[in-house]
Amino acid sequence: MKFLVLALTTMFLACPGFGQQYDNEDHQIVIDDGGAQVEAKNYYYDFGGVRVGHSATARFTLSNNGRFPIYIDSIRTNGQGFADSQNCPRLLFTGQRCRIYVRFSPFNKGQYSGELDINLTGSQDIIVHLRGRGVSRF
Repeated sequence: MKFLVLALTTMFLACPGFGQQYDNEDHQIVIDDGGAQVEAKNYYYDFGGVRVGHSATARFTLSNNGRFPIYIDSIRTNGQGFADSQNCPRLLFTGQRCRIYVRFSPFNKGQYSGELDINLTGSQDIIVHLRGRGVSRF
């Protein structure tokens, strides 16, 4: 019985939905306008289950593969439990890239949703639809 409890506890603590999470994968957002104005581009990201009082972070790389510089009007995160930080310049030249970090920190159990809005001039606006779930602390 003690072995079973120990095995279940070990498996439970090793579950990626609990504790501090860092998503080391770069999620690419590529701008390649081809010289034409395009409507909003949508992406989706699910943080999965994160313990209440802890946080998970996702890293997005914004790359300009188009022929023209891109003017970044604003980058902001909407939705409770979501926050961003970034190193993007106001003008992203051809071949240049920057990083945007989004952190999900649930304060209660339940489902959360939000958006990362990247507003651009002369190119498509980018919306990353965010989801996450606050799970029990135990």
